[in-house]
Amino acid sequence: MLALKLSFVLFYFLCYKTGKSVLARYGSALDDRSLARKINLALISIFLIFVALAAFIRLVFDIELLLPQIIRIHATHFKWFGVELMFSGMAGFAAGLYSSEPAALRRRLYITVAVLFALFAYFENFYTRPIYALCKDQLKDGFIVQTFQSTCGPSSLANLFILNGKKISESEAARAARTRYTGTTGDELALAAAALDKEFYAHYFKLKFDDIEKLGLPCVLSFGEEHFVTYIGKQKHLCEYVDPSIGICLSKRDELIKQWDGKALFIYRKDFSFELKKGETDPRVIEIKKSLAKIDGNKVLPEGSAAGNAAYDGLYGDTLEARLASFITENKAEGKGASNINPFVNLLIFSKAGKTVNSAQ
Repeated sequence: MLALKLSFVLFYFLCYKTGKSVLARYGSALDDRSLARKINLALISIFLIFVALAAFIRLVFDIELLLPQIIRIHATHFKWFGVELMFSGMAGFAAGLYSSEPAALRRRLYITVAVLFALFAYFENFYTRPIYALCKDQLKDGFIVQTFQSTCGPSSLANLFILNGKKISESEAARAARTRYTGTTGDELALAAAALDKEFYAHYFKLKFDDIEKLGLPCVLSFGEEHFVTYIGKQKHLCEYVDPSIGICLSKRDELIKQWDGKALFIYRKDFSFELKKGETDPRVIEIKKSLAKIDGNKVLPEGSAAGNAAYDGLYGDTLEARLASFITENKAEGKGASNINPFVNLLIFSKAGKTVNSAQ
């Protein structure tokens, strides 16, 4: 952090020297007020063109996952650093141009620069400070409801852990993700997931929705840069997900894909393996599907059927209904009613992988 602050000073003096050089070479021309005004307008135009070009590239082209991970994880701080560095350079260049002006005019410039730097520092501290202590940890139907508009990310991550059988509060997820008033990035959520439970891997990447359906695993979906939701799975012909600002939602597949920007966060235990494009390859997953197929004549049984439950119970060694009832009872006491989510997706098939690997193989 100290190196970043020193870079402001270095860049300021570099631009200050540049400004003095411009003054020494073109000082006589700058005395012409009309020409000086044209130069100022040209510099402002160039600045606005660069800002517009950067915004166009950011909004039109999906370059987020092309950037180094260190930048993606600390995206907010890098944005502030870029703005402050640019302002530092402009202030240094202006100070160089004003170096031959009367002391009173230069003093006014330095006071203006100092005030603007103080405002930058204040807003940076306000918008980048953690807000986990302000989270209310509210539940609805057994799932986390976000406290602020900017805590949809950690709330969705906490709901993803709930679907994996681990209770994580909004404040815990927000603290691990270092959530600020400006929100959280997908890579920060992945880093937080790994920090919250060392038994889990976390990956945030781009993929097709067909691959998500092949995997059949819950995940956090990114809705552009504005929102995160927790995808549960298919409920007949509809997609079921938890929107932390609303609760459990059902949506048509096409409507969900329209909102989704193509990126998702998966968490899974370290002994679980799968190949994304080919579907699940973990032997436990294959064994469960084979058991279901044998019971119903090579057809995968409807989720929630008695025979399907029996197939799962045979592999887990306990009853799925008992585990689901325990989950609903536990969350009903804290939330606003029983959970209506799909039991097979809720109680993730590898949630007890460590205990069942031998029997599944």
